[in-house]
Amino acid sequence: MLSTFKRYIKSFWLVYFSNKGFHTSEQDLKLKYYSETAQAIKLKGTEIVFMVDGRFIHGGLTDRLRGITSIYHYCKEKGLKYYLNYISPFELSLFLEPNKYHWGIEMNQITYNSSQAVPIIINDWQFDVRLHKSYLDKIIKKNKGKQIHIYSNTQYFKKSFKQDFKELFRPSLILQKRIDETVNMIGKPYIAMVFRFQQLLGDFKETGYKTLHKKEQELLILRCIDKVKELYNKKYIDKLVLVTSDSITFLQTISKELDFVRIIPGKVVHMDHTSDASNEVYMKSFVDLFVLSKAEKIYLLQTGDMYHSGFAKQASMIENIPYEELIF
Repeated sequence: MLSTFKRYIKSFWLVYFSNKGFHTSEQDLKLKYYSETAQAIKLKGTEIVFMVDGRFIHGGLTDRLRGITSIYHYCKEKGLKYYLNYISPFELSLFLEPNKYHWGIEMNQITYNSSQAVPIIINDWQFDVRLHKSYLDKIIKKNKGKQIHIYSNTQYFKKSFKQDFKELFRPSLILQKRIDETVNMIGKPYIAMVFRFQQLLGDFKETGYKTLHKKEQELLILRCIDKVKELYNKKYIDKLVLVTSDSITFLQTISKELDFVRIIPGKVVHMDHTSDASNEVYMKSFVDLFVLSKAEKIYLLQTGDMYHSGFAKQASMIENIPYEELIF
C-alpha cells in the first residue's frame, strides 16, 4: 500500500506541477520523428490520433484495444475528432473495420511537423491510471489546435468498453467467416478456459521472461490439465471446454489428453515481439478474442509463474459474459 501511495504522489506531482516533458520517451519520439521542417498540413482544430505504428511499445492485443477504446471515449466526452492509425505489425482494417464511427486516417493526413503535432505516451506501467485523464486534460489544454499523437494502454474508461468497442469496430468479412467457422467447429454450448504461459514452456517469444527446464515444463502442463479436469467434473460435465493459450505445446497436449476440450488451430504471437509473421498468424489473436466472447463463461487459470493476462477478461467484456479468475 505504501509503494502504491508513493507512486500516486509522484504521478500527481508530475501531472500537476512538472513543466517538463512527462516522459523522456516522449522527448525521444519528438527528436527522432518530428521536426520544424516536416511537411505541414491544414488542421481544422484539435485532433487526436491514436498511434499503433511500431515506434513505441504497444503491448499485446488487450493493451492496444483498451487504449484505443478509452481514448475514443475520452474524445467523445470532449467533442474531439478521433482517428486511429493502426499499421504495425499489420493494418487493423484487415481484421476490424470501422462500424458506427469512421476512425480511418490517411498517411498524408498525419503531420510530424513539431509546430503542429506532439506525441504523448500514457501507459499504466508508467504512472497511476487514476491520473491518466488529468494528464490528457493538461496536454490538450496546452496544445489546442494541434494534432496529438497518443500511445497508450490506458483503461480509464473500461466500464464503457463494450459500447465503445462496438461503436468503433465490426469484424471484417474474412475475420467474421473465420469466427463463424470456428464456433461451428467447436459446437455449442461451451465454456472457455484461458492459460497464459509467456516463455515458460519455451514456445512463445516474449523478451525478458524466463523459460522452465524440460521437467518443470512437463509438471506445469500436467498441473494445468488436472485443473481443467477438476473444474469440468465439478461443474461442466455436460459442456464442451474451449481452451486457449499462448503455448502451442500446451494446446496440442491437452487436446490429445481430454476429449471434451476444443482448441482453435494456429499459432499465437506477441504483436510487440513478432513483426514479420503472416496475416494468418495475426488473425489468430482476433479469432481467439471473438470466439472466447461467445462462450457461456470464461475462466482465467493461473499457477506458479504464469502470467495474469487481461486477454480473457477483455474477451468477456465484448458481450458482458461471466468471467472468473482461478489461482491454483
